[in-house]
Amino acid sequence: MRVLLVAGRLEPSGTAMYVANLVRGLRRLGQDVRLLYGGGVYGRMLAEEGYSVTQLDGLGREVYDLFVHRRQVMEAGRGWAQLVHIVSDYVLRRGSGVAQILGLKAVVSFHHIVERPIVLPRSVVRVIAVSETIRTHLVNAGRLPKERIRVVRSGVDIEQAERNCQSRRGEHELVVGFVGAVERRKGLEYLMKAFELLHQRGQRCHLLIAGQGEMLQEVRGWAKRSGLLEFVTLLPNFTSHWEVLAATDILVLPSLQEGYGQVVLEAMACGKVVVATAVGGVADMMEDGKTGMLVEMKSAESLAQALARLLGDAELRRKMGEAGRARVQKLFPANKMCEETVKIYEEVLEETV
Repeated sequence: MRVLLVAGRLEPSGTAMYVANLVRGLRRLGQDVRLLYGGGVYGRMLAEEGYSVTQLDGLGREVYDLFVHRRQVMEAGRGWAQLVHIVSDYVLRRGSGVAQILGLKAVVSFHHIVERPIVLPRSVVRVIAVSETIRTHLVNAGRLPKERIRVVRSGVDIEQAERNCQSRRGEHELVVGFVGAVERRKGLEYLMKAFELLHQRGQRCHLLIAGQGEMLQEVRGWAKRSGLLEFVTLLPNFTSHWEVLAATDILVLPSLQEGYGQVVLEAMACGKVVVATAVGGVADMMEDGKTGMLVEMKSAESLAQALARLLGDAELRRKMGEAGRARVQKLFPANKMCEETVKIYEEVLEETV
């Protein structure tokens, strides 16, 4: 099977990890895969690993006339591709344009709760929701016909996790890590308040925030005003989720809204304990009290109490981390995601014939 994957910018994010896992996993299953993407470190990483990758900068822009680069699109897929997979709802319009140019059917993956009206282009015949939460939202909101939607839970490359994310050993200052968009919807204002509460109560730890977004300057200002600057590290330009997760003891995700929450799975695959709100697909990933702790949304106190309990109990962190790793290995391996995705490809191609 010959599949052209179409993506926007592939900077560190859950979607970028999804694409990398898909490219590697499909190849392992014997599928012929090419990636057409809009720039970013994860695309370059895949190129360095020897995968067929073509960068088309316009795919990373919100407003872009794809037909200006018709020749490049044709070179990437004409006469070769059998199917187009648009790997994110964020590039639905641009990806469907690629399918239109090539005269092919397309599949699109939805990773987010989408509030805007959705009109599926005629070329898009299947929708992959990466969690049951997203599927339910799309159906209940009347946005997409349920017969076109399939749920394929995003997974984690277990080998990558084991190779790149070793546990921290020896005496060290405990680190609470956040990885993701530095935006208000991620609940960062409650994380900042919870971190203040921890230090006020004598619980010394370090806060690592990796990502970019609208609140970055606000977080910097808070760290200075609160007198906690020496305990806060900001990494707006990191290149690897695994390196950030390897440097943390506890991952925190206090989001107000999530489509999926891929970083939770990545942390669990690394044996890291997770503290998170039960939004998006997170509640399905975690077992509260076994693989981590689910906390009340918009509650700095609830967040601080959960973090304090884990920071003060190394054995509990170890047990929950091991339980989380086992759960990911059983339920969320990337190879399972790829196998289920291939079945959808086959379904579409059979209908096309």
